[in-house]
Amino acid sequence: MKEVIVYQVQGSPVSVTRPGPEASALNAPLLQVAQHAVPDGVPFWLIEESDVPTDRAFREAWELDVSAMGEPAGFGDSAAFAAWWESAQ
Repeated sequence: MKEVIVYQVQGSPVSVTRPGPEASALNAPLLQVAQHAVPDGVPFWLIEESDVPTDRAFREAWELDVSAMGEPAGFGDSAAFAAWWESAQ
């Protein structure tokens, strides 16, 4: 199964993010992609793509139930991503 990144900035709908072609070409780990893609300090979760609703009619009303999702996989952290990127070169 394929995982995706989900997060929600307060006052905004849920964001579902997938690695772009550059990250895929570099075989970048999803955790590092998430640290880069998610705004600094915002928690994110890695979930199965099949768990994302396919009916997008009410997409703007989606919310994350963080109490049911458990601990986040991480937090947006551009500095941590930059450090990983530097070490991966």
